[in-house]
Amino acid sequence: MTVSQIYTEAPTKDLTDEQRQVFAALEALHIPYERVEHDWANTMEDCKAVSAVLGVDVCKNLVLCNRQKTQYYLLTMPSDKPFHTKDLSHQIGCA
Repeated sequence: MTVSQIYTEAPTKDLTDEQRQVFAALEALHIPYERVEHDWANTMEDCKAVSAVLGVDVCKNLVLCNRQKTQYYLLTMPSDKPFHTKDLSHQIGCA
């Protein structure tokens, strides 16, 4: 996994319109940020390299849906916590 140095400015090339809008909004609102560029992070092990450079824990972000695909959920949790479908299903009352 290759991770760049820390940047505090927006990239100057290869941005989508949405990414340009996000960086413009951060600048307009004077919101400081730090970012890195990295290879595709497919696993939480890959994310540990990003965490090490930034000095923060990277969270798991999972998009889930019910069996009928009519309800969607965004689950954010610590990187070291295991995900158990059964436990979450019980907590939200949805299979």
